[in-house]
Amino acid sequence: MVYVVHKMRLIKNRILIVLLIFLTTLYGCSNGINDKKITVLISEEIIKSINKDDDSILISLFCDYVKSQEIFNIEVKNFLDFIDGTIESYDIVWNGSEEQKENGKIKFLNIAGQIINIETNVGNKYKINFALNYINKQHQTKEGLYIISVTNLINNNKAILGYSIY
Repeated sequence: MVYVVHKMRLIKNRILIVLLIFLTTLYGCSNGINDKKITVLISEEIIKSINKDDDSILISLFCDYVKSQEIFNIEVKNFLDFIDGTIESYDIVWNGSEEQKENGKIKFLNIAGQIINIETNVGNKYKINFALNYINKQHQTKEGLYIISVTNLINNNKAILGYSIY
């Protein structure tokens, strides 16, 4: 009887460990910051700005450092004009994150994502890549999106907004 109870506890502990690993993988674990959820939220705002042709939404996602560049506002309009049609379907992919800590606190968190399998109402297909600094304690003007690119998968043309800030 004692053996059966001990064996059931071992099975229960293994199930809990597997569940914990699964949940950590699924939802991320970065001092309470869910980088996968941030990827989804940013992606949805990008899609919304494209579908509404609203440059103010897209501009609000970018870091001040990139927004301060002289031709940024012109580039935003060109970026939005690059996509032909209204986006009807897409998938969001979290590409990973990089984190740096100091004394147990996050001082830097960079997140990369993709919006793939994009299809518009006029039959075009696209892919969008982006990167952002969610936290940058050393350079707070660099917190936000700093680069986003869209590729037309039919003709391989590409539009890039922002630039690498490193």
